[in-house]
Amino acid sequence: MMSSSKPIQTETHVAERLPATAVLPEPAQHVGLLRGLFCYWLMPGRLGPHLAVGSSWKALAAHLLTVGGLILIGLGIYLVCYFAYGRDWVLGGPPGMWIVSDDAPAASAPITLESVRVALADGLLEIAAESNAGGWDWVLAVGLIFFVPLLQVPIFLLAVLFMPWAAGGDRAGSVFRRSLKNVYWALTLAIPIALIWTLGVMRVDPLFNAARFDDIWQLAIQLLVMTVVFVLPVIWLLRALIVGAKRYVGEPDGPTFAPREPRCDQCGYLIVGLPYDAACPECGLRVRDSLPGGRRQPTVWQQHEFRPKGFVALIRDQYRVWFDRSFFETLPVQDGLAAARHFWWGTYLLMLVGSLGFTAAYLWIDTSEFVDAGLQPLVAICVIVLPFLLQALLMFSACLWGQWRLGILDYRVSAVACYYGSPYMWPAIVTGVVSSLILFGRELENYVRHWDRIRIGQWSISADGMMAVGCLLVIVLLLLIWWVRLLRALHAVRYANV
Repeated sequence: MMSSSKPIQTETHVAERLPATAVLPEPAQHVGLLRGLFCYWLMPGRLGPHLAVGSSWKALAAHLLTVGGLILIGLGIYLVCYFAYGRDWVLGGPPGMWIVSDDAPAASAPITLESVRVALADGLLEIAAESNAGGWDWVLAVGLIFFVPLLQVPIFLLAVLFMPWAAGGDRAGSVFRRSLKNVYWALTLAIPIALIWTLGVMRVDPLFNAARFDDIWQLAIQLLVMTVVFVLPVIWLLRALIVGAKRYVGEPDGPTFAPREPRCDQCGYLIVGLPYDAACPECGLRVRDSLPGGRRQPTVWQQHEFRPKGFVALIRDQYRVWFDRSFFETLPVQDGLAAARHFWWGTYLLMLVGSLGFTAAYLWIDTSEFVDAGLQPLVAICVIVLPFLLQALLMFSACLWGQWRLGILDYRVSAVACYYGSPYMWPAIVTGVVSSLILFGRELENYVRHWDRIRIGQWSISADGMMAVGCLLVIVLLLLIWWVRLLRALHAVRYANV
């Protein structure tokens, strides 16, 4: 920490040190295992930060209990179907419909411990037989045997992807550990979500199988039911992953809890001792502009984010981020983390509403059966999850780039730039939604049914295949543009003192 003999600020010249950018965190509180299991679902923002700095063994125990609960739910579903339909049913078809053969007799035998044992033995024998049938069927058996260890791989990847959302001023290693424990606790929501989706597969799928997209009211009701059953649980889980570790609690250990050297906001020149009214010797930027009260001022969104004027600013800033070159040069990044996170949520919800609304309008206009109705919940979930995962991947990559190549040790600075850079997603999202509707829609046949297969050397590809490849290349190009824009934003905030 800084010695008391060095002044934090002077009246006319820049001091040797500026105040710490992060306020002192609140003390960590002890949260018991049972309280965490049953209350985290309802209060992830309140309990999550304390659980994220708590015991790793407690987080792992919650994870193992969740896995056990999911196994019990799966066994329950299997036994219900086994005793209802015998062995003439399979679990397949998106999003996981229960398919029963037409001549499947209903089981009439009483349910006893012996009958349950026989049913479970039949299931194990079926898995063993399939694993020995050749091809890739053995993957299922291996996956069941090593289910818990293999599950840790995607969990670690999730923890890495969500590190920017866990940035609280502590060091990178601490951010990762908190993010990992928060992922363990957030995945306890898998139990209620599994129960909700089981109910959805049982009760909601018949509605979609009998869908008529020429009736706008029926379509609206179906989309509402689909949102409640399949969409809201996903948003519930994503919210827990984001807010569970957004605050840092505990000891103030990290680069942002100590005073720092003041640098030129534009070029990074050390401006210690320079008069406020002087110019930077390297780039000519006024010294006063690099300090609090200078060119980095709270945005209109930050001042009015929960008011009608804030919504107008949210819409307007979608355009400013793209075309106003001074946006990131005047953006406060040290004290604007909460507003930046809310800006990202607002942009994400705009994209979500726009994507679902466009899809609903297309289904209403195109009455020639867009896709199999059973695919609609899966499509809705993809519309939610894929943009989120893309944003998380690029945010993590940008934070790593900022740390290794630009010297940005405070992940909050990189995260704020990425939050406000979320409008860069618009072209890729719009292209992905439109191209998927065109490629899956039946109307495509009216345009490509007369095309022959195109041969390239020894390879041949259909017309719709060429269109799919073309759309994919366009999306990849748009993602590259997104990445270049993010790097420019990081360069604009790398030396920010505000």
